[in-house]
Amino acid sequence: MTTGHPQDDDPFGPPEQPTQVHCLHCDRDYMSDLIQWCEDVVDGQVSGFWRCPTPGCDGAGFGFDIFPTDPDWVDPTGRLQYIDADEDDDEFDDDSDEDSEDADDAETGDEEGEPFADSAWAQPADGKVMDYMARHPGAVFEPGAGAAGKRAKQTGQDDEPPPEADPFVMAERADKDYIEGIFNYCDRWCERCPFTARCLLYDTSEAAFPDKADRDINNERFWKRFGKLMTRAIGKLREEAERRGIDLDDVDPEAVGEERKREAEAKGHPLARSSFRYAMDAKEWFEAGQTLIEQYRQELIRSAEMELPGDDPRGRAVRAGDAFEVIQWHMFQIHVKLRRALHGDDEELLDDDGVPYPSDRDGSAKVALIGIDRSLAAWGVLYEELPEASDQVLDFLVRLHRLRKLAEETFPNARGFVRPGFDAPAGP
Repeated sequence: MTTGHPQDDDPFGPPEQPTQVHCLHCDRDYMSDLIQWCEDVVDGQVSGFWRCPTPGCDGAGFGFDIFPTDPDWVDPTGRLQYIDADEDDDEFDDDSDEDSEDADDAETGDEEGEPFADSAWAQPADGKVMDYMARHPGAVFEPGAGAAGKRAKQTGQDDEPPPEADPFVMAERADKDYIEGIFNYCDRWCERCPFTARCLLYDTSEAAFPDKADRDINNERFWKRFGKLMTRAIGKLREEAERRGIDLDDVDPEAVGEERKREAEAKGHPLARSSFRYAMDAKEWFEAGQTLIEQYRQELIRSAEMELPGDDPRGRAVRAGDAFEVIQWHMFQIHVKLRRALHGDDEELLDDDGVPYPSDRDGSAKVALIGIDRSLAAWGVLYEELPEASDQVLDFLVRLHRLRKLAEETFPNARGFVRPGFDAPAGP
């Protein structure tokens, strides 16, 4: 119903009848009537969007990042549809391996009380997001404000991103020899990357957010800069689309339906479900294991003080610390990269010379496989260093081994994908 109020007409607004929902970003459950409306004023017009009520969470939109937990919930608008993918799990089961039944349950999500409602709802089309951004350019959100008082403010000139934050500007710099596309298939761990000096994305990100405080999503300055960057990017995209004769507002309903179906299939695939469950369980393990980790730290301190011959507590501390970092860095990224690979298009694309482009699906899957490889090695270190948690660590090792096997079977050409810079000569 059109009322003239943006929050009433917004396609991502909560349902009229409250229902329990789950946010994919903060992993919290709450009632849908707690979803908050954030407003801004652009050219005299009030606009905004619905967001998760959790402080610091950037989850946005009912049906986009926030989904019902009840698979039997019916959307009166017909926009959301629950797709049950459980029937597809059987063909992926490895009946020959009877080790660790608990790991099997955790991988397939069949445990009681572990519904995958958040992985089976079809999302709205990505085109809606572009419209969302265009409707509130430069908006800044004030963390901590009440639902009624939460609003967005137009940004000021003080936070205008420098020209170097524009990739189109940076790409023209004569003193830079960027490796084209290197950032498309990396793990985003810039602190450990030897190619940051030749990465366009790294340079533009550093220019846009030079201060660590500017990268904190709870910092107002971050939203000011981010809003202006998105406004600038959308403007350039629309200019290029107009130049090519493309109408971004002309949405094909059939294409939208196909996109929703493909996204739902990707979310319900055993690879996506298993990797998501692994990420959530690993996160929970680290949160619940702080006491164990502290005991391990104290043990290393005592060993260092005793200076026992043949013992290297400092070296062990470095290895264990690195293992903790590696696991936590990759645990969610594995899921994200596998989802992107599963969601990719099978259509073969050709360049101007008729040469096929490398498969983006294989490239994304390779990044996920590398993350799995590194995580397996890291869990192996913890298996040696934390004997008290050996059973739990072994469970993660088994699950990752099975996840890797399934990923390699699903994307048999992924290991052979050549990533710019990392797997191919980077040039002078």
